[in-house]
Amino acid sequence: MKPRLAELISQPGGIYAQEALARAEAALETLREPLLGSIDEALAELEQLSNPFDVDNIPTLYRLSGDIINFSLAERIGGVERAARSLCELLDEALPNDPTTKAGISVHIASLRLLHRRLDSEIDQASILNGLGRILAKAREAAKAAAA
Repeated sequence: MKPRLAELISQPGGIYAQEALARAEAALETLREPLLGSIDEALAELEQLSNPFDVDNIPTLYRLSGDIINFSLAERIGGVERAARSLCELLDEALPNDPTTKAGISVHIASLRLLHRRLDSEIDQASILNGLGRILAKAREAAKAAAA
């Protein structure tokens, strides 16, 4: 089955790719605020469920992080998606009872708050994402050491 965009572009009198992209961006713009609101709700729930930290909440924290990944197409920068993926990896790989896991979760949630609803020019997302990468690497090292 051919995608509708491919059919429109290949037909005589169809639309130019540039116009199709502009239409897609306009359609996304109508969804942007509801999606950003969904991220607000997921972040609030993440904060509530992670403080105080309870190991039993990890599956819900993971689901909420996944929701943020799905909703992040509305964001103006890609850092929100990457930070939410990093949080999923931390929740999936870290030792639940390790004190650094709780701290790592808190830092991830705070970073998501910093990145959410921002533009590239407003924040240095690279340094935030690099810091999250270091936290994830330390959690992986701790998990590997515990398994050995």
